[in-house]
Amino acid sequence: EMAAITEDGIEKLVKDREEDWHELYVGRMDADYDWYTLKAYEPKEAGDQAYTSNKPRTMADKYLQTINRSNLNFTLYWGDDPAKKEQTSKIEQFLRGAIYAADLRLIAQLHPRLLGSFAWYACIRGGWLIARALINKHGSGQKKGQTYFDIIPCDPRNTFFDTCAEGLLWVVRRRVASRQAIEREYRVELNTPDKLVTVLDWWDSEANGVLIKGEGKFVKKPAEHDLKHIPFCVIPIGSQPLVSAG
Repeated sequence: EMAAITEDGIEKLVKDREEDWHELYVGRMDADYDWYTLKAYEPKEAGDQAYTSNKPRTMADKYLQTINRSNLNFTLYWGDDPAKKEQTSKIEQFLRGAIYAADLRLIAQLHPRLLGSFAWYACIRGGWLIARALINKHGSGQKKGQTYFDIIPCDPRNTFFDTCAEGLLWVVRRRVASRQAIEREYRVELNTPDKLVTVLDWWDSEANGVLIKGEGKFVKKPAEHDLKHIPFCVIPIGSQPLVSAG
Protein backbone atom coordinates (compact mmCIF):
# COMPACT_ATOMS: atom_id res chain seq x y z
CA GLU A 1 0.00 0.00 0.00
CA MET A 2 1.23 3.48 -0.88
CA ALA A 3 2.69 5.45 2.03
CA ALA A 4 0.85 8.70 2.76
CA ILE A 5 2.55 12.02 1.99
CA THR A 6 1.21 15.43 2.96
CA GLU A 7 1.75 18.98 1.75
CA ASP A 8 3.68 19.79 4.91
CA GLY A 9 5.72 16.60 4.51
CA ILE A 10 6.93 17.59 1.06
CA GLU A 11 7.81 21.12 2.12
CA LYS A 12 9.71 19.69 5.10
CA LEU A 13 11.77 17.43 2.82
CA VAL A 14 12.89 20.51 0.88
CA LYS A 15 13.52 22.62 3.99
CA ASP A 16 15.56 19.90 5.71
CA ARG A 17 17.67 19.20 2.63
CA GLU A 18 18.44 22.88 2.12
CA GLU A 19 19.57 23.10 5.73
CA ASP A 20 21.65 19.91 5.50
CA TRP A 21 23.41 21.01 2.31
CA HIS A 22 23.50 24.74 3.04
CA GLU A 23 27.24 25.03 2.38
CA LEU A 24 26.91 23.35 -1.02
CA TYR A 25 23.85 25.29 -2.12
CA VAL A 26 24.79 28.73 -0.78
CA GLY A 27 28.57 28.52 -0.39
CA ARG A 28 29.16 26.91 -3.77
CA MET A 29 26.23 27.05 -6.17
CA ASP A 30 24.88 30.49 -5.29
CA ALA A 31 28.38 31.94 -5.04
CA ASP A 32 29.39 30.52 -8.43
CA TYR A 33 26.22 31.94 -9.97
CA ASP A 34 27.06 35.38 -8.57
CA TRP A 35 30.52 35.14 -10.15
CA TYR A 36 29.07 34.10 -13.50
CA THR A 37 26.50 36.91 -13.52
CA LEU A 38 29.21 39.43 -12.51
CA LYS A 39 27.63 40.48 -9.24
CA ALA A 40 29.32 43.70 -8.15
CA TYR A 41 32.16 43.15 -5.70
CA GLU A 42 31.65 44.91 -2.40
CA PRO A 43 34.85 46.04 -0.63
CA LYS A 44 35.33 44.93 2.96
CA GLU A 45 36.27 48.39 4.16
CA ALA A 46 34.28 51.55 3.45
CA GLY A 47 36.06 53.85 1.07
CA ASP A 48 38.19 51.11 -0.52
CA GLN A 49 38.29 51.03 -4.31
CA ALA A 50 36.96 47.90 -5.92
CA TYR A 51 36.18 46.53 -9.38
CA THR A 52 34.37 43.45 -10.64
CA SER A 53 36.47 41.19 -12.85
CA ASN A 54 34.83 39.40 -15.78
CA LYS A 55 37.37 36.55 -15.62
CA PRO A 56 34.97 33.98 -14.08
CA ARG A 57 32.40 34.68 -16.81
CA THR A 58 34.82 34.48 -19.73
CA MET A 59 36.43 31.30 -18.39
CA ALA A 60 33.04 29.61 -17.93
CA ASP A 61 31.88 30.70 -21.40
CA LYS A 62 34.96 29.06 -22.96
CA TYR A 63 34.06 25.73 -21.33
CA LEU A 64 30.41 26.12 -22.36
CA GLN A 65 31.34 26.78 -25.99
CA THR A 66 33.59 23.71 -26.06
CA ILE A 67 30.89 21.44 -24.66
CA ASN A 68 28.15 22.87 -26.86
CA ARG A 69 30.23 22.18 -29.99
CA SER A 70 30.84 18.55 -28.99
CA ASN A 71 29.22 15.58 -30.70
CA LEU A 72 26.79 13.31 -28.92
CA ASN A 73 28.10 9.74 -28.71
CA PHE A 74 26.49 6.55 -27.46
CA THR A 75 28.31 3.49 -26.15
CA LEU A 76 26.32 0.28 -26.51
CA TYR A 77 28.02 -3.10 -26.28
CA TRP A 78 26.35 -6.39 -27.14
CA GLY A 79 29.36 -8.55 -27.90
CA ASP A 80 30.47 -9.78 -31.34
CA ASP A 81 27.14 -11.22 -32.48
CA PRO A 82 26.31 -9.57 -35.90
CA ALA A 83 22.58 -9.68 -35.09
CA LYS A 84 23.24 -7.80 -31.87
CA LYS A 85 25.28 -5.19 -33.73
CA GLU A 86 22.35 -4.50 -36.01
CA GLN A 87 20.13 -4.18 -32.96
CA THR A 88 22.63 -1.75 -31.45
CA SER A 89 22.37 0.47 -34.51
CA LYS A 90 18.58 0.58 -34.23
CA ILE A 91 18.77 1.42 -30.51
CA GLU A 92 21.20 4.25 -31.25
CA GLN A 93 18.88 5.63 -33.92
CA PHE A 94 16.00 5.46 -31.44
CA LEU A 95 18.00 7.31 -28.76
CA ARG A 96 19.07 10.04 -31.17
CA GLY A 97 15.47 10.46 -32.29
CA ALA A 98 14.25 10.62 -28.68
CA ILE A 99 16.77 13.31 -27.76
CA TYR A 100 15.96 15.28 -30.91
CA ALA A 101 12.24 15.15 -30.06
CA ALA A 102 12.97 16.17 -26.46
CA ASP A 103 15.08 19.08 -27.72
CA LEU A 104 12.22 20.29 -29.92
CA ARG A 105 9.89 20.19 -26.92
CA LEU A 106 12.35 22.22 -24.85
CA ILE A 107 12.90 24.75 -27.64
CA ALA A 108 9.12 25.22 -27.92
CA GLN A 109 9.17 26.24 -24.23
CA LEU A 110 12.06 28.69 -24.93
CA HIS A 111 14.56 26.50 -23.08
CA PRO A 112 18.03 25.51 -24.35
CA ARG A 113 18.63 22.06 -25.80
CA LEU A 114 19.54 19.21 -23.46
CA LEU A 115 23.26 19.48 -24.18
CA GLY A 116 23.30 23.23 -23.59
CA SER A 117 21.39 22.95 -20.32
CA PHE A 118 23.58 20.14 -19.01
CA ALA A 119 26.72 22.09 -19.96
CA TRP A 120 25.50 25.15 -18.07
CA TYR A 121 24.52 23.19 -14.98
CA ALA A 122 27.82 21.29 -14.97
CA CYS A 123 29.94 24.43 -15.25
CA ILE A 124 27.96 26.95 -13.21
CA ARG A 125 26.11 24.88 -10.63
CA GLY A 126 28.31 21.82 -10.20
CA GLY A 127 27.46 18.94 -7.89
CA TRP A 128 25.32 16.74 -10.10
CA LEU A 129 23.65 16.52 -13.46
CA ILE A 130 19.98 15.71 -12.92
CA ALA A 131 17.28 14.90 -15.44
CA ARG A 132 13.73 13.63 -15.38
CA ALA A 133 12.87 11.37 -18.30
CA LEU A 134 9.39 10.16 -19.21
CA ILE A 135 7.57 8.88 -22.28
CA ASN A 136 4.05 10.30 -22.18
CA LYS A 137 0.97 10.59 -24.31
CA HIS A 138 -0.96 13.79 -24.94
CA GLY A 139 -4.25 13.60 -23.06
CA SER A 140 -6.17 16.23 -24.97
CA GLY A 141 -6.11 18.62 -27.91
CA GLN A 142 -5.12 17.99 -31.50
CA LYS A 143 -2.26 15.73 -30.40
CA LYS A 144 -4.40 13.55 -28.12
CA GLY A 145 -3.01 10.02 -27.96
CA GLN A 146 0.32 10.92 -29.56
CA THR A 147 3.48 9.84 -27.76
CA TYR A 148 6.12 12.40 -26.81
CA PHE A 149 9.49 12.31 -25.06
CA ASP A 150 9.50 14.49 -21.95
CA ILE A 151 13.14 14.86 -20.88
CA ILE A 152 13.74 17.75 -18.50
CA PRO A 153 17.21 18.88 -17.37
CA CYS A 154 16.84 19.87 -13.72
CA ASP A 155 18.60 22.63 -11.81
CA PRO A 156 20.77 20.95 -9.14
CA ARG A 157 20.20 23.99 -6.90
CA ASN A 158 16.46 23.37 -6.93
CA THR A 159 16.26 19.59 -7.12
CA PHE A 160 16.37 17.76 -3.79
CA PHE A 161 16.76 14.03 -3.22
CA ASP A 162 17.91 11.28 -0.91
CA THR A 163 19.46 7.92 -1.70
CA CYS A 164 19.93 4.46 -0.24
CA ALA A 165 21.91 1.39 -1.28
CA GLU A 166 19.36 0.68 -4.04
CA GLY A 167 19.31 4.19 -5.51
CA LEU A 168 16.97 7.16 -5.12
CA LEU A 169 14.52 7.22 -2.21
CA TRP A 170 12.67 10.37 -3.24
CA VAL A 171 13.08 13.45 -5.43
CA VAL A 172 11.49 16.90 -5.23
CA ARG A 173 11.94 19.25 -8.17
CA ARG A 174 11.24 22.90 -7.38
CA ARG A 175 10.45 25.32 -10.18
CA VAL A 176 8.76 28.66 -10.73
CA ALA A 177 6.03 28.96 -13.35
CA SER A 178 3.25 31.36 -14.25
CA ARG A 179 -0.13 30.84 -12.61
CA GLN A 180 -1.76 30.56 -16.03
CA ALA A 181 0.68 27.86 -17.15
CA ILE A 182 0.02 25.74 -14.06
CA GLU A 183 -3.75 26.16 -14.31
CA ARG A 184 -3.60 25.03 -17.94
CA GLU A 185 -1.19 22.15 -17.31
CA TYR A 186 -3.07 20.64 -14.35
CA ARG A 187 -6.60 21.90 -15.19
CA VAL A 188 -7.08 23.59 -11.82
CA GLU A 189 -7.95 27.07 -10.58
CA LEU A 190 -5.50 28.59 -8.10
CA ASN A 191 -6.58 30.99 -5.39
CA THR A 192 -3.39 33.04 -5.33
CA PRO A 193 -3.35 36.48 -7.00
CA ASP A 194 0.38 36.05 -7.70
CA LYS A 195 1.40 35.85 -11.35
CA LEU A 196 4.20 33.39 -10.51
CA VAL A 197 3.94 30.32 -8.28
CA THR A 198 6.46 27.86 -6.86
CA VAL A 199 5.80 24.26 -7.86
CA LEU A 200 7.08 21.23 -5.94
CA ASP A 201 7.06 18.03 -8.02
CA TRP A 202 7.47 15.10 -5.62
CA TRP A 203 8.36 11.53 -6.56
CA ASP A 204 9.18 8.35 -4.69
CA SER A 205 9.38 4.75 -5.85
CA GLU A 206 5.59 4.35 -5.73
CA ALA A 207 3.85 7.67 -6.24
CA ASN A 208 3.99 11.20 -7.65
CA GLY A 209 2.28 14.38 -6.51
CA VAL A 210 2.54 18.08 -7.41
CA LEU A 211 2.15 20.82 -4.82
CA ILE A 212 1.91 24.60 -5.07
CA LYS A 213 4.04 26.05 -2.28
CA GLY A 214 2.05 28.39 -0.06
CA GLU A 215 -1.30 27.25 -1.47
CA GLY A 216 -1.55 24.31 0.88
CA LYS A 217 -3.05 22.15 -1.86
CA PHE A 218 -2.03 19.56 -4.42
CA VAL A 219 -2.68 20.40 -8.05
CA LYS A 220 -1.94 16.75 -8.68
CA LYS A 221 -2.83 14.55 -5.74
CA PRO A 222 -0.30 11.82 -4.89
CA ALA A 223 -1.10 8.71 -6.90
CA GLU A 224 0.76 5.57 -7.86
CA HIS A 225 2.77 6.07 -11.03
CA ASP A 226 3.09 2.37 -11.96
CA LEU A 227 6.75 2.80 -12.88
CA LYS A 228 9.46 0.43 -11.75
CA HIS A 229 11.69 3.28 -10.59
CA ILE A 230 11.81 7.00 -9.92
CA PRO A 231 12.15 8.58 -13.40
CA PHE A 232 15.12 10.75 -12.44
CA CYS A 233 18.80 10.30 -13.20
CA VAL A 234 21.38 11.87 -10.85
CA ILE A 235 25.01 11.76 -12.03
CA PRO A 236 27.87 13.24 -9.96
CA ILE A 237 30.09 15.71 -11.80
CA GLY A 238 33.75 14.78 -11.69
CA SER A 239 35.43 11.81 -10.03
CA GLN A 240 35.65 13.02 -6.43
CA PRO A 241 33.66 10.76 -4.10
CA LEU A 242 31.50 12.08 -1.29
CA VAL A 243 33.63 12.66 1.81
CA SER A 244 32.83 13.61 5.38
CA ALA A 245 34.56 16.30 7.39
CA GLY A 246 36.70 15.20 10.30
